[in-house]
Amino acid sequence: EYINVTSGGRMATSLGRSRFGQVVLGGLLGVLPGCIGGFACVSLYSHGMLSFGALVAMMIASSGDEAFVMLAMFPGKALLIFAALLAVGIVAVFLLCRLFDRLMKRTQLEKSLSGFLRSLIRILLYLIVILVALGTLGLNVSSLIAILSVASLAITLAVQGTLSNIAGGIQVLTAHPFRVGDYVEIGGVEGTVREIGMIYTRLITLDNKAVYLPNSDVASSRVSNYTAEGKRRIDLPFTASYDCPTDEVRTALVRAALHGGSLTDPAPAAFVRAYDDSAIRYELQFWCEPKNYWPTYFSVTAAVRDEFSKAGLIMTYPHVNVHFDPPPEPPKSSGPADYQISPMN
Repeated sequence: EYINVTSGGRMATSLGRSRFGQVVLGGLLGVLPGCIGGFACVSLYSHGMLSFGALVAMMIASSGDEAFVMLAMFPGKALLIFAALLAVGIVAVFLLCRLFDRLMKRTQLEKSLSGFLRSLIRILLYLIVILVALGTLGLNVSSLIAILSVASLAITLAVQGTLSNIAGGIQVLTAHPFRVGDYVEIGGVEGTVREIGMIYTRLITLDNKAVYLPNSDVASSRVSNYTAEGKRRIDLPFTASYDCPTDEVRTALVRAALHGGSLTDPAPAAFVRAYDDSAIRYELQFWCEPKNYWPTYFSVTAAVRDEFSKAGLIMTYPHVNVHFDPPPEPPKSSGPADYQISPMN
């Protein structure tokens, strides 16, 4: 009453505007040692300054009288015990984090995953240390745990999309379908993996665009890794005239692949694929390193024309041959036609 009167009613006005502020004030009054916080909260509720929800928050956060008794009887020792436990807890958290780092190096997990797990474990350990230290002062730790549980549930529901991305990131980092530097295709998007985060995976496309894929989509999509096996095969179709010998065409194609920078093991090979209307279709198969895919592709394609020219081979294109047959000559008569005229009646 005194505070409300001296403030000219501004206290009641400000509390009435914010339900959230009322709940926060109720929780703060509840964690005060002794009964003064509870009495103040009930008094404010009876005067209509706090809602019933704020009163419930006070009841959840309220602690017993143990902290008040300890601080009243031997405040120095109580604070010393609190500080000692807090210091021991911090040192223990530091040592456990060091031990965790050594374990992560042995497991060879991705840096992003190990960093995320380390941060999560550190937060949980610090939270445990704080709760244990507060417990030594007699605070009702179970009430604080209940509040944290409710808050965690609310946060989880609010950011469930982000959590699904984090779960997808953990799945990607543990399953290792690809690594940084691999050329992959994910959900129809091709590019080189530049970063595997906990929420997004970043790809760089051939035209230097950065594409960010949510990890939830990455974990549920089909992933094609073109780098994992160490080499890639390139299949190129070509056509040659029916007049060109098959063995010479195949030899020229293999020479073009070798001159274009393909691997010799496995050796390149050329095959007859089909007999089209105006040409024989061949297929050239050769291998290259994943990082040299496109340079080798273009180099071999250009080399084929040169090899065909050296060997005198014809690279045909679709065409149609039209043949005109001369019209048949009219039959020759053997002599004058005989006509018989019949008399007319």
